[in-house]
Order: sequence, then structure tokens, then C-alpha cells
Amino acid sequence: MSVGGTFRRIPPVHSPLSARAIAGALTQAARSGYAESRLRDELMRRYGSQDVVLLDSGTSALAVAMRVTGGPVAVPAFCCFDIATACDAGGVEAILYDVDPGTLAPDPASLDRAVGAGAKAVVVAHLYGIPVPVGRLLEIARARGVALIEDAAQGTGGALGQSRLGSLGAYGVLSFGRGKGVTGGGGGALLLNDSAAVSAYRAAGIDTGAPGPLLRSLVRTAGQWLLARPSLYAIPSSLPFLALGETVYHPPHRPRRIASFSAALAQSSLGAEETASAIRRGNAERLSARLGHVPGLNIPSAHDANAVAGYLRLPLFAETATLRTRLHTARARNLGVLPSYPTTLSDLPGFGERVRVVDGLAGARALAAGLFTAPVHHWADSVVQEAIARLLADGHHQSFPRTDSSYPPTP
Repeated sequence: MSVGGTFRRIPPVHSPLSARAIAGALTQAARSGYAESRLRDELMRRYGSQDVVLLDSGTSALAVAMRVTGGPVAVPAFCCFDIATACDAGGVEAILYDVDPGTLAPDPASLDRAVGAGAKAVVVAHLYGIPVPVGRLLEIARARGVALIEDAAQGTGGALGQSRLGSLGAYGVLSFGRGKGVTGGGGGALLLNDSAAVSAYRAAGIDTGAPGPLLRSLVRTAGQWLLARPSLYAIPSSLPFLALGETVYHPPHRPRRIASFSAALAQSSLGAEETASAIRRGNAERLSARLGHVPGLNIPSAHDANAVAGYLRLPLFAETATLRTRLHTARARNLGVLPSYPTTLSDLPGFGERVRVVDGLAGARALAAGLFTAPVHHWADSVVQEAIARLLADGHHQSFPRTDSSYPPTP
């Protein structure tokens, strides 16, 4: 779509990055162990964790948690496919439970059946930064003697009461990958939030590999900084091999330690977390208000007065075929509105054949058919929000609005 002679596409997510932060991370990466130590200490302070293990990705962090707790593991049937990768990397069997389309939280009865089927651990995921009511699930887990693994890879900026997402379960998982609220261009963290988790991790004696090469991390991160803006995002998003905006299954690999460059960049990104989260939260609230009266559209939320959503993206559940048709268009994609995960884990080729399912997964299947997400980052301003509202309200052709193409300064 051309506006003023420039092809523009709103990226679905945006991470706070700057050239200065990348250069600083390069400098720190030369000091072996320095960046990792600083990041570990800061995460322990922020999350109140008893220990933190820094790894090459959030997926590796989740795989390590699964390996420590042992299998089988109860996981949501509707979630990022990286959870399937983590199950394979951790060598555990998955028992799938259903998800509530209205909250994106576990269906309580389905989760109870999954735990009753022999799960030794439960994974809950704060999808798109919408908080799962972990307190209630902790009661179930403790009563059944299972560990709770809190997947907060998408939960940056979210909280339940005064507790950050990721700090409530025995194990918390963070991701510093591309497009996350805190980014290192790669990397992740496993938060060990109580003494039992620390003891179990140490007893497991998990051996992690060496970090990946610095050049690959640098090139990938520099590309993210340069191209993830409306005036240029159309370039990488048009290259099929990058699979940007798509959900794909990644084969498992041995968990590796975080690269010093990624640790330093994630440490810098933490300084911009509060501002970036506030922007996403404000845009999500304004866009929700614009879309609140669209027939057949449901906007999932936590329905908890103590919940503060981080809104990596705004989930939009299209309950009608008409809305789904409007959202499955190039126009919607140019506005950063994309389908969510295209299938349940039970239908994921190569993985679904190896899982156990405790019920029909009606909620998860409905979400796979009708859940979309809209951008709420810095560039998803009032002009973009109005264009999304028009798209959903009437479906008639609307020209793509011009937005400010200047790169936002990172605090």
C-alpha cells in the first residue's frame, strides 16, 4: 500500500532498541561475565527470585524448567508453538488442557483433568501480556503436589497486584527475543522463585552449551533495529524465509548460555520497559474503547481488578465469519493486524500425535479459528487505531493513513 510514494506497513510488535544501546552492548560483551552478572542481579531484584539462570532463549528456559520438574507436563492447547518445542527439548510428555476464549486463561475444569491425568508440572502462559490469575492455580498445584511454571515470555510490563508476571510460580520464564517488551536480540531467563525450585535445578545438574556467535546476534539485532519501523518493515515482512508475523514450529536444540552481547542489550532494554509498557497499555485501552461496540468482536481480558496487562499486542476474538474475512486481508496486515496461532497443539503436525488430550478443547479450537492481534506499540497511534476501527466497523475500502515515521527515542 503506497502513501506519499512510500510503502508502509505497521510491525505487529516493537522492542525498545537504539543504536546507542547496541553499541554499548558490544562494548560490554568484551568483558567476559560482566553483562551476565549485572542482568542476573537486576532480574533477581525486580522479580524477587532466589536465583536466575540466563539462557539463549525463553524456549530454552522453559525446556530447562520442564526437564527439572520432570514429565508429564500440563500445557495450554492454544499457545505459541515454542511451548511444543520446549516439551521436545525438555524430553517431557505434554498433556493438553483447554483455554477460555474470554480470558485466554486455563479452563479450570480442563486443567483439573489434566493434572488428574498425571501431570507433574503445569505451564500457564500470559498470552499477549494478559495476566492469568495465578493465585487460584497455585492453590490447585499445591493441593496436587505439582510445580507451577509461569511462562511470562509475553508478559513484560504485566502484574498481578504488586507482583510482576513471572514472579508468582515456582519457576518463571522470560524471553528477550525479537519483538519482546525487553529485548536482547535473543536470550531468555529462568527465574527460580523459591528454595525448592533452586534445589531441584541444582540437583538436576543440567549442562548448557556455549553461546552462539556474536556476529549472528549483532546482525540479527541491527536488522531488527533498522527494519522494524513502518517505512521499512515491508522489506523483511515480504521475505518468506524470515516468516515474520507467522507462527512456526522450531526444532529443539540443546539449551545454551546467553551471549554476553544479548545480556548487555537486555540490561539496557530493562531501562525502557516502564515507558514502553505504559505506551502499549494506553494504546490498548484506547483501541479497545474504539472497538468496544463492533458486533461479534470480543476483546479478551483478565477480568481481575488486581491484574495489570502488559499488552505485547491486543488480542481480538472475531466470533463471526464476516469479521474474520475482514481481518484476513492485506489491508489488515498492513495495519499490523494478524491472525494468532493458526492451530491448537493437538493439531500441530509432528507434535499433536505425541500428546495426551483430556477433553474436546472447544475453547482452544475457537481461538485458533478466530483470534487476531492488533499492534499497540509506539507507532500504533490514533491514526492507525482509527483505520483499524474502520476496517472492523464496515469493511469498506479505506486508504492507509500516514503516520509519523520518526524513530521514537529510547529512554
